[in-house]
Amino acid sequence: MAAEQRKIIEQLMGSNLSNFTSRGQVHFTDRKVCRSFLCGICPHDIFTNTKIDLGPCPKIHSDKLKSDYERASYSHSYGYEWDYLDDLERHVDECNRRIDIAEARKEKTTEEIERTDELMRDMAHTGHSIDVLIEEMKALSQKGHISQSMKHYTELSRLRTRREELHQEVISMNEVPSQAGTTHQKLQVCDVCSAYLSRLDNDRRLADHFSGKMHLGYAMLRNLAKDLREQLDVQNSSKDEEDEPETENSKHGEQHSNTHSMLHVT
Repeated sequence: MAAEQRKIIEQLMGSNLSNFTSRGQVHFTDRKVCRSFLCGICPHDIFTNTKIDLGPCPKIHSDKLKSDYERASYSHSYGYEWDYLDDLERHVDECNRRIDIAEARKEKTTEEIERTDELMRDMAHTGHSIDVLIEEMKALSQKGHISQSMKHYTELSRLRTRREELHQEVISMNEVPSQAGTTHQKLQVCDVCSAYLSRLDNDRRLADHFSGKMHLGYAMLRNLAKDLREQLDVQNSSKDEEDEPETENSKHGEQHSNTHSMLHVT
């Protein structure tokens, strides 16, 4: 437990650079700035005006700060790509959970589907609580309040356990044979975006789905996450082979990779 807490502290602290300029303006290193936007594209910008619209990103999106970050990155590694990867993989993992549950509920009765929906709402609420708690821990650590931040560790573990219990309940409940018969046998689940498709859909309807904003958005997220994961893994392997003294930023990257399962929302 102590070792895990130390690793979390290292990740939460992040860069030691000042978050503000000499004039008091927000610097791109500030935690209020969206690192996904700095490194590429924020998932909140991908699904606007779709049924899974994430709403506006709670963090700052600034083209100027993005340009500042890109210029600074030529001479300094901030390790923000790991935060970007966390964000991408979190949304991919959430979509994969919806795919698993959609597959399991295809042939369920109305009552069974309603119970599944209730569990899904509880999972979403718990996931939101986890996100809020992680951000609070990061904010406290940025201010140097490490002991206060780590007081939330037990609650974070409890929430993650609760979410996993809910997920397992959904899966186990839907593994039981249903009385629904062949009601939904003509449905299939898209393995990219989790939407239901009908085996009776004509080519036009299928084309509309595959060219739709939600499907293309998740296809983009999956490709970005896959490519970035491969890129960062190659970079870490190259650094190991060079056998050179680690810089503070390369340590940050490796620590972030090692602690991915602790603060990464899955």
